[in-house]
Amino acid sequence: MVNMVDGSISTEPTRDGGVARAVERIGETVAGPAAREVDIEARFPAETIEALKRERILSAIVPMNLGGRGASIGEMADAVRVLSHYCTSSALVLAMHTIEVYTLVRYGETPWLRGLLSRVVDEQILLANATSERPASDGGSALVREGGIIRIDRAALACSYGMNADAIMTHVRRAPDAAPDDRVYLAVPAQEAELEPTSTWNTLGLRGTCSYGLRIRAAVDEGAIFPTPWSEVMNGGFIQARHILAGAAYVGIAEAALREAHRAVRSEARRALGTTPPSANRLAELLLEVEKVRGALAAAVSRFGPLEGESLLDDISFIVSLRNLKVMSTAVATETASKALQICGIAGIHRDGDMVIERIIRDAHAALVMFGNDGLLRQNASVLVARKEI
Repeated sequence: MVNMVDGSISTEPTRDGGVARAVERIGETVAGPAAREVDIEARFPAETIEALKRERILSAIVPMNLGGRGASIGEMADAVRVLSHYCTSSALVLAMHTIEVYTLVRYGETPWLRGLLSRVVDEQILLANATSERPASDGGSALVREGGIIRIDRAALACSYGMNADAIMTHVRRAPDAAPDDRVYLAVPAQEAELEPTSTWNTLGLRGTCSYGLRIRAAVDEGAIFPTPWSEVMNGGFIQARHILAGAAYVGIAEAALREAHRAVRSEARRALGTTPPSANRLAELLLEVEKVRGALAAAVSRFGPLEGESLLDDISFIVSLRNLKVMSTAVATETASKALQICGIAGIHRDGDMVIERIIRDAHAALVMFGNDGLLRQNASVLVARKEI
């Protein structure tokens, strides 16, 4: 359920004092102060990630019996959403890393992969993801076995913070002659790989994610390959966790814009004590829209747990609702940010002031095209045509 005081959406009680509260402190003291420089320089938010490591947030979703904090998807969504108030790039790094750790917990059954999970817990190593493909340039990529050595040569369209990660998770065809959809998921230690950026990242927004195109060449251990096929990993938790945790970051953008608008309205009210500024009506309208996406996120989290327990995460109605969450949250984030700018007025467009609406607007618009909304709506459209009922 949604906490109407702070907007939190966890469906389970906090077990260890609050992952989101720890992340809130990091947002206030580290991520927020560094956010402007991260944005201007389009650099990785290293100081925020180091602070998350010190608080052991990078292993928070790992079950307690494996050394983690036992946080639920809902608790991690809270943490991502809160961090997005201060720096959405940092929030997305936390989200993407957590998706990989969740997948590793759920499907990483080999001793090698369990060892990697232990490193996440003990060393707080950072995991990145390279699942986007460059079909024309790499022919779909495949495992190549040569004299007992397994090699990959993978060109990913984008690998967020791949040059700053300790390991990169990716998928390739099982063999050069395998069908395009016969794919395996595997982990590549960054120190043992040749990583070559194939693009730059001088973008409108979300600049701190450093989502370069990346070519990955490496020899990999047999145990680094997930025993479960990629299609099952993807549909059995990966996509669902991705939509919820990334959606939490986008809801956080909308909330950040709302907070800036609230500050502006209160400042205006202090200049005319005893009156309600006209801009307060606009603020009330913005709150209404933000509450809608908070509710959608809460609904997704509340469905996740029971479906996970019954191994029904690939339920098509749930997948459709998760796609809608992404589309809705980014649309509301852009609309809220734009309307908040009108409330903030001329102060909102200054890049050297104490307001951050300008960056929020750019981040919100960048979010529209990450896992593009049009593609998600097309996928939902094909499902709706085939179904007898909505």
